[in-house]
Amino acid sequence: YSRIWKRELLPSTTLISYALNNYWHTNYVAEQGGPIRLRYYLIPELTMDLATLKKKSLEALEPLLVLPAGLNTSPPAAGLKVEPDQVVATRFKPALDGHGYLIRFYNVSGRPAEFKLRGSLIEGKEVYLSNLQEEKIKPAEFPLTLYPWETVTLRIER
Repeated sequence: YSRIWKRELLPSTTLISYALNNYWHTNYVAEQGGPIRLRYYLIPELTMDLATLKKKSLEALEPLLVLPAGLNTSPPAAGLKVEPDQVVATRFKPALDGHGYLIRFYNVSGRPAEFKLRGSLIEGKEVYLSNLQEEKIKPAEFPLTLYPWETVTLRIER
């Protein structure tokens, strides 16, 4: 069957999602089987930078875990602060040997960034560049430079 494509979109409150492309003229069945969950996060800000967009996408995909709290209502001090905002922590996990943590950082901007870490999680600790095998490659010297879209894994010893 044929479809007529719109030549113009008039201003409206309708959201159009181009989530799947199932009409390629190839030699496979152009369909996705089973239920598909599509999530949308609407941000009414047109001038947002890439770092903020990445953080918002992580907030939407990995919501905060709610846990019971005591009566102390003062917020705890930040365990880890990453500066500048264009470098974001995307993964955090305990090391398999139980002697530290691994944190992956990602430069979400299109330009090089020097970043540093602050907070109780790293104060007085040894920090190493690491890899997927969780090896200590060499000591990390801050500020670290990340090139555009580059990732780096750091190992923080307990």
